[in-house]
Amino acid sequence: MKYLRPANWLLCLWLYSSLAMGAERVVSMNLCVDKLLLRLLPIERISGLTHLSLNPEYSGYQGHIPEQKTHRGQAEELVQLQPDVVIAGQFGANQAVATLRHLGITVETVALPRTLDESREFILHIGRLVNAEAEAQAYVQHQQQQMAEARAQVQRAGGKRTLLYSPNGKAIGSRTLEHTILETVGQKNAAVELGIEGWKVLSLEDLLLLKPDQILLTGTSRHFSMAQEILSHPVLRERVSTRTMPEGLSVCPAIHAGELAQAMALQP
Repeated sequence: MKYLRPANWLLCLWLYSSLAMGAERVVSMNLCVDKLLLRLLPIERISGLTHLSLNPEYSGYQGHIPEQKTHRGQAEELVQLQPDVVIAGQFGANQAVATLRHLGITVETVALPRTLDESREFILHIGRLVNAEAEAQAYVQHQQQQMAEARAQVQRAGGKRTLLYSPNGKAIGSRTLEHTILETVGQKNAAVELGIEGWKVLSLEDLLLLKPDQILLTGTSRHFSMAQEILSHPVLRERVSTRTMPEGLSVCPAIHAGELAQAMALQP
């Protein structure tokens, strides 16, 4: 019977460990992937995140990310990070993705979810890519628990005709993930009464005629925004309860579905 020499045995052990551990140097090219990786992995395993992850309007993690870990999506930057795997969105940065693949770097492209089922699979899929399946499964279960608690809260208080309003002055209607989350917790999307699908600009007059029970501003802007100007109108403020959702939740709602559900369930 032949035995492996110590050097060969160590080599085999290293190869087995590397395969078992999966991708140890992970780079994201998408803000939504940034957010999910920061929930699934220790920062030491993340080699690169988009520069948008430093922006408090979008991220919520800006104080926890070393600036040297961020990039602007240029292939030259990404190669220097020596990634085991790069995760990119389905659209955008096509030239950089092609260059990385030409150099032999593994690039996984992912489609962003549009439904709750797709959201759960998105989280689990990223977990499998980065060898964090247990963490991904735990996060999915945590989101489901948050949504169940939000639904119970609305059931106790009664659902309200709620208008989801974005900073650019657009109401959020059906065929959106935000609508699905809102209806799942038991609130009623007032924009659907106007036949709105997706996003549509609503004027002050439209809002007054619609007369929702409450308006949820789904994102904040540190600059001028049409929604904030309309919502500051004294007539509207007197007639409709208005709340602003926590900063950063409306960016990549699939990653924040549980938190969004709880914010949507709060009573005015």
